[in-house]
Amino acid sequence: MGFKSFFTRKFAKRSSEKNLKFSYQTKEKNSDDYWRGGRFLVISLVVTALSIIFFFAERHLFSKMDEATTAPWPKKMVQAVAHGVIEWGGVKLKGIELEIFPVRAEGDPFAKFASDIRERLSIYYGQPFWLLDLEKVKAEILNEGWVKSVAIRRSFLGAATGLSNGSLKIKIFSREPAFLVHGARSWIVIDSEGNFISRANQIPGDWATLPLIYGLEEPYSRERSPIELNRELSKEREFVSDLSQLILALKDQVKIDVDSVTLQKDNWSSEAQYHLKFKNSEQKEVEAVFLSHHWNARLQSFQFILSDLQQKKITPTKILGQYDDRWFIRKEEPLVSEVKKITKAAPAIKQASNSKATSKKGRAKMQKKHPVKKDLKKHG
Repeated sequence: MGFKSFFTRKFAKRSSEKNLKFSYQTKEKNSDDYWRGGRFLVISLVVTALSIIFFFAERHLFSKMDEATTAPWPKKMVQAVAHGVIEWGGVKLKGIELEIFPVRAEGDPFAKFASDIRERLSIYYGQPFWLLDLEKVKAEILNEGWVKSVAIRRSFLGAATGLSNGSLKIKIFSREPAFLVHGARSWIVIDSEGNFISRANQIPGDWATLPLIYGLEEPYSRERSPIELNRELSKEREFVSDLSQLILALKDQVKIDVDSVTLQKDNWSSEAQYHLKFKNSEQKEVEAVFLSHHWNARLQSFQFILSDLQQKKITPTKILGQYDDRWFIRKEEPLVSEVKKITKAAPAIKQASNSKATSKKGRAKMQKKHPVKKDLKKHG
């Protein structure tokens, strides 16, 4: 019994020492893993902080350094250090996520525009992520006429796995096509405010139903960038914006869909005349004329005139409404070919009737002068 108890105590002591040693090793290993993870996190945060600091320092402090010294070497040295730190961080532009609002259907012309922008921005792939000039990228996108506004932000993904991933998230808000302007060599697509969107030699199917505008061929055919063109055509854009409101009011209040508009500037004032063409209930073309910025008060009377003409079964071809408190209506007239046909046929009919009457009178006179016996006439 004594030997057995001694052996049992000895074995228990060794077992407890072994368990204690194993638990100590396990704690030491866990602490090492914790320290490695924490150290990696601290280094990552330090590198990121230094990258951000040097990025803003390069953009905002170097201008003051130029004023303080004329020697170029301090600036170059600091730039080289900043660039080296950022390069050491390893953050490169790996992707560009481009979204267009409103969302367009497949085959829409804006899909090709977005593809062109993606191809143009591909030159930034592989460049240092924090050194990208977002204002430059934004200005490059805004130079496209169809772009109304842009929102860009950096997406710093994958930083915890080695600072090896970075992308740009770009949201583009596009303009909405409203008119097709007849240009000198092509069609120009503009929005409801007269802003240039695109040129098209052939009208795409989605834009084939847009109203046509004539009379602005020269200004919209100028070889300018979209930004410069919109800046130069401020007066024309004002007319287009007013015209867009008129067309929308005619559609909502009078139930008229305008097919085309001819814009004529008034030489006596700073206004313009809108010659709008549309189809009436009989699918016949009617032209209505309004004066820019003075059409709102005349829509109600215009609607009354249309209903009155329809009730009297009068088909108008032109309705002039650019004058104050007066309307002039041109009725439908017979075709020129029908008028010519009638005028040519009238003398022939008159001549035939005269010759017929003359022949009857002559025959009666001959019978009086030379009477013929009945038996001779009978035997011929």
